[in-house]
Amino acid sequence: MTFGPRGRVVCTLVWSSPLLLPVVLPGPGWPIFWVFWLVVAVPWGLRDIWRRV
Repeated sequence: MTFGPRGRVVCTLVWSSPLLLPVVLPGPGWPIFWVFWLVVAVPWGLRDIWRRV
C-alpha cells in the first residue's frame, strides 16, 4: 500500500509537526525531546515514509 506523492508529503508534515510543540508549549524538557526527535525519530520515520514500495 502506498500513499502516493501527496500522501507522503502530508505524512512528512504530520511527522515533523512535533517539532513545533516547544513553540506552543514551552518547558524545560524540550531540548532533550528535540535532540531525540531530530536524531532518532525523524530519520527513522522519513526513511519509512519515503521508502520505495
